[in-house]
Amino acid sequence: MDFDQHSEQEDEEDNAPQRQSQSTLYIYKMFLAQEKALYQNLNMMKLQNQTFIGFFWAPIENEQFIYGKIQNEDSGTKVEPYDNHTIERPTFFKPNEFSYVFQEITDTYGIPSYQEANPTVISMVTFPFLFGLMFGDFGHGSLILLFGTFLVMFRESLRGGILDFILPYRYFFMMLGLMASYCGIIYNEFFALPLNIFESCYNLDSK
Repeated sequence: MDFDQHSEQEDEEDNAPQRQSQSTLYIYKMFLAQEKALYQNLNMMKLQNQTFIGFFWAPIENEQFIYGKIQNEDSGTKVEPYDNHTIERPTFFKPNEFSYVFQEITDTYGIPSYQEANPTVISMVTFPFLFGLMFGDFGHGSLILLFGTFLVMFRESLRGGILDFILPYRYFFMMLGLMASYCGIIYNEFFALPLNIFESCYNLDSK
């Protein structure tokens, strides 16, 4: 027992410099990332009388939150509303828990311009439906539907657990499973086996 304890102490002493070097590299990495972000923001500003001036867009509902953050930090930063229509307006869509994933898919292909129609409103229906047409199977679709419904119903108890990373996609899975199950019933497919729920309008017995 004494020999084992001694060897464990020696292993910890040998690994101590390695852990220290890893933590030092992590600190340098975080410092460089912070300095890089700082210079990137400063390069987007203009220097005038030893003062950096920059413009940014923010939702009007976050105005008081921004003022409170700046005042609490006491960094000498001042924010004033600036009304100039020559500055290009960005696009801002405020997604909810249901439209979040569909908005991410839309932004992957291209962010709509300012005052342009948001195709996410249509794709929330068409995307799951086209998936159902491709993956029309009542058996597999019902499994996806049950999994998505499980995530929706027990989202609060699942937060912080092993499925926490997949919770934002819960409505997405539920819609995919719903459409796949619907098309699977239309196709009479259950785990790739024909169900023949709806009888054919043709006379299959005739030669």
